[in-house]
Amino acid sequence: MSSLSSKKQTTKKESKVLFTKCGRLGFLDKENKPNYKWAQTMSFVNPKKIVPIDRGYVLVWGQNNQLTLHHKDLGTIHYQLPKERIKDIQCGTFSYLILTWSGKVFSLAQENQCSNIPFQNYQKSNFKTLRQVTIDTKENVLIEDIAMGFCNNYFISTDSRLYSSGDFCEGRLGNDIKQNAQIPIFIRKNVLKAFSGPHGLGLFVVTTNNKLLACGNNSYSKLSLGNKFSENHQKGLRKAKVEGFEPKDIVNLITGQSQSVLLTKHGAVFSCGSGEHNGHSTKKDIFTEIAELKNKFVIRINSGEYNQLALTKELELFAWGFTYQPTDINISYQKPVKIKLPDFPITKNLQFSCSNSSVFVYNANENILNVDFENFFKSKLYTDCILGVNENSVKCHKILIEFRMNNIKIQTIQEIMKEKTKNEINNFLKFIYYDQINDENSLKEIFDKLNLTFSPHENEDSLEKDLLKLYNDEDSKDFNILVKSEDEEENDDDDDDDDDDVDVDEIPVHKFILLARSGLFREMFKNLNENEKTINQIKDYSGKSIESLEVLMKYFYTGKIELTADHDPLLIKEELEDSVDYYQLNENSNLIDQLINY
Repeated sequence: MSSLSSKKQTTKKESKVLFTKCGRLGFLDKENKPNYKWAQTMSFVNPKKIVPIDRGYVLVWGQNNQLTLHHKDLGTIHYQLPKERIKDIQCGTFSYLILTWSGKVFSLAQENQCSNIPFQNYQKSNFKTLRQVTIDTKENVLIEDIAMGFCNNYFISTDSRLYSSGDFCEGRLGNDIKQNAQIPIFIRKNVLKAFSGPHGLGLFVVTTNNKLLACGNNSYSKLSLGNKFSENHQKGLRKAKVEGFEPKDIVNLITGQSQSVLLTKHGAVFSCGSGEHNGHSTKKDIFTEIAELKNKFVIRINSGEYNQLALTKELELFAWGFTYQPTDINISYQKPVKIKLPDFPITKNLQFSCSNSSVFVYNANENILNVDFENFFKSKLYTDCILGVNENSVKCHKILIEFRMNNIKIQTIQEIMKEKTKNEINNFLKFIYYDQINDENSLKEIFDKLNLTFSPHENEDSLEKDLLKLYNDEDSKDFNILVKSEDEEENDDDDDDDDDDVDVDEIPVHKFILLARSGLFREMFKNLNENEKTINQIKDYSGKSIESLEVLMKYFYTGKIELTADHDPLLIKEELEDSVDYYQLNENSNLIDQLINY
C-alpha cells in the first residue's frame, strides 16, 4: 500500500483587497526621490481583470461576464455578453478588444479615435455598445488569442493563422489607412502567440517551429527589425535574435515606445531597446537578461509607455523606467528598484496593470478550477479511454466524460467520435474538461446525436456545477483516502512499523480529481511501479483530522471552502493553512483567502 507525505510549510494568511492606483512607478523626481504615491480609488467585488487606458477610463471585468467601464466624461457604463463567456481583454491606446471562449471578438472604442478598430461606423461608437469584430468576410474565422499595439490589432485563429488590422506606419503589420484599415488581413500561418502592448510600436510572434519573429518601429533601436511596410506581409516579420531562452518558453512579452520586456516560464526577465529611452541599459538588438532580477523568480511583468514592472514569487514589486518623456536621464531608474506595495492585504493573485500615467494594483479572482482542468487535459496523465480512431484518436478520462454527458455510456460517445476529426474531438474535450467553446456548431451536432440539449451560455461555470454533482455521486467514486481514526491518533506513539493494524476512516473520492488538483498526488502516482498503479486507496500521513480532509476534498471538486455548524472553524483553518504547499496546489489557489472568511 502506498502512502503520501510532504514536509509541512507555513503559508501566509491572505485576504481580499481593494482596488488601488498610484502615479507611474519606476522613476525618480528631480530631488532623486521615489516619485509615486499609492491612493485607494474605487473598490470592486472579485474583479477578474482591470484594464486601464491613458485617457481617463478603465474597464473592469467582473463576475458573470459583467463588464463595467469607468470613464471620466461618460461616467459608468455596464455591458453584458449573455450568450458568451469572456476569455481575455486587451487594450490599445483608444480601444478594447474582448475575446470569448467561443472564438468571437468584440470591441469598445472611443469616438473618432479608433480608425484601427475592425468594425464599420466606428466614429459613432464612443463606448456606447459592444461591437463584434469581423475577421474574414469569406469564412467564419474563430480566434484563439488577441494582442493590441498602438493603432494595431492582432488576432490568432484556432488554426494558428495571424491576422492584423490597423495602420501599417512604422513597420507594423496592417492595412493602408487610406483604403480600409478596419478589415483584418491575413499575415501568415503557423503562429502560436502574438505579443505587443498598448503603447507598443512593435509586434513579436512565436511560431509553431519555435522561432521568434518581430516587426515594427526601429527608431529607438528597439528589437523590431525594420520600419517600412512590405507588400509581402510575411516578409514584414523577420527572425529575431534569441540568446538565453527558448521562444516557446515565453510567458509574456510587452512592448513600449522604446523598449520591450519579456518573461519566461523559468521566472527570468529579459529586456531590449535603447537604454537612453527606457531607463535600462541593455543591448539594443537582442533581449538581455536583467542582471538585478537574476536571483528572483518573476511571475508577472507589465509595461507602460516608458516604464516597466516585475512581480516576484515572493510578492516583491520592482520597477524601472521614466516618468513621461525621457528628457532627463537623472530622473529615471536605470535598474529595477524594489517598490513598497500599498498597505493592504496582498494575496498570491496580486495583479498590476499600467496606463500612461498610473499603475493599478489589485487581487484578481481567477477560476483556478478551470485552469487546473485545462492543464490536466493537456497533460494526458493517467487516461483510461480513447475517443476517435487511428490518427484522430485522443486520450481522455471516462468518468468525467460520462458524467458531464448525462451519464451516457462511453461506448456510445466513442461510436459517434469515430466520424470526427482530431480537431473536432479536441474541441469537444476542451468543453468537457474546462468549458472552452471553440466551435459551437460542432458541439451542438454531437449533443444532438446524443439526444442532449447544448445550452452552455445559460449555465455559466457549468464545470463547477457538474463537479459538485459528481462530488455528491457516491456510486461513481473509485478511490479512497485513508485517515487514521481519532481513537488511533490519541493512542499514536509515532511508531509506523505496523501501519496495517491501524484503524482508519475512509474518504471516497474520484482519482482523476486528485490528479487534476494536487501536484503531490500526481508526483506520487508518477513514482509508482506498473503493478501499483491499479491501487484504489492511499494513506494520508499529514496528521490532519478527517473533518479537515473532508472539507479539503470537497474544495478539490468545487474550488470553495464550505463549513457547516458542525465544523470547528479554528481547527480546520489551523490544519489547512499549509495545504497549498503540502498538497502542491496551484500557486494562485484561493484556499487561504476562503479560510480567512470563517
